[in-house]
Amino acid sequence: MKRTIEAVYENGTLRPLSDLELSENEKVQVTIESSSRPIQSQTDIPSLRDLFGSISHEECDRMSQAIEDAFERVDLDEWK
Repeated sequence: MKRTIEAVYENGTLRPLSDLELSENEKVQVTIESSSRPIQSQTDIPSLRDLFGSISHEECDRMSQAIEDAFERVDLDEWK
């Protein structure tokens, strides 16, 4: 079986970004092809700057209100 997967090289080890679906101790052959850019984090989250302007002011206001409403229901004594 031949397939291509993405992995990240960190601390001397290749870490697959998806399940390999291999049997324990199964021998494989690895071919390395470097991608054009390193990932920034484990999930390659876009920077905040990339997200700027992606929602309207109205959506932002509704989201802020939903967060405020949810936090008003938190009982801080439960966390002690």
